[in-house]
Amino acid sequence: MNKRDVYITILYNNALSPRQIQEVCAGLEEEGVPFLLQEGNKASSFIELGWEAASISPLQVGIGIEQNGDLCLHHEKLKPEEPYLQDSLQNGRRLGKNAARLIKGLPLIFLMERMKNMEQINLELAKKLIEVAEKVANEIEVPMVISIVDEGGNLIACHRMDDALLVSVDIAQNKAWTSVAMKMPTADLAQAAGMGKELYGINTTNNGRVVVFGGGIPLRKKGRIIGAIGVSGGSVEEDIRVAQAAVNVLNDIELTSSLIR
Repeated sequence: MNKRDVYITILYNNALSPRQIQEVCAGLEEEGVPFLLQEGNKASSFIELGWEAASISPLQVGIGIEQNGDLCLHHEKLKPEEPYLQDSLQNGRRLGKNAARLIKGLPLIFLMERMKNMEQINLELAKKLIEVAEKVANEIEVPMVISIVDEGGNLIACHRMDDALLVSVDIAQNKAWTSVAMKMPTADLAQAAGMGKELYGINTTNNGRVVVFGGGIPLRKKGRIIGAIGVSGGSVEEDIRVAQAAVNVLNDIELTSSLIR
């Protein structure tokens, strides 16, 4: 393989057969990530195999599988004795999927590395988060409008999927703005702004920009709000699900970046 190829290395004890680890391979294949399968040292533990596999993988990501059924996902930059994930062969497909998602997240991890001294969210990251959110919207078959604002509530990007409601353009942007302005998810604001609650009527302020139903969530970096995402087009639950997918990816990227930095 060309050294620029993206693939995961899998090392397993030679007491195992490829058939026994087919679930791990299936998880990788379902996510569309190539892998290199090799026999490892039969005396090595699954953690040692995982770290060795990571050390020979172009992306420094490897899977080790021991004959007793233990397996792990490792990265070369981690301590050899502390893998990224541990599991058993019965959950091999899940670990394979997690390994694939880690690799797919690596470009975003490098993006976060470039962002570490930045004070605001930028267009490059906003487009990546929108991509993640749109994928979930497609999975649930609901056309959405997805908006990203910076920490000052200024629009960075707004993406309207085909057939998404026109009214959702303003709603999505206002959800994102509200999350930054109130420093909370709009779903939480919905509870605080209910009849008889302390923030009742807040949606009539700021020229009606404040949205008091779910779909807007702050984006944080090291605990500090750097922007927000707003999603509109489905039910409140669907909007929250799509927005949360992007937030989760951002959180996972920051966690993983801190682990392998």
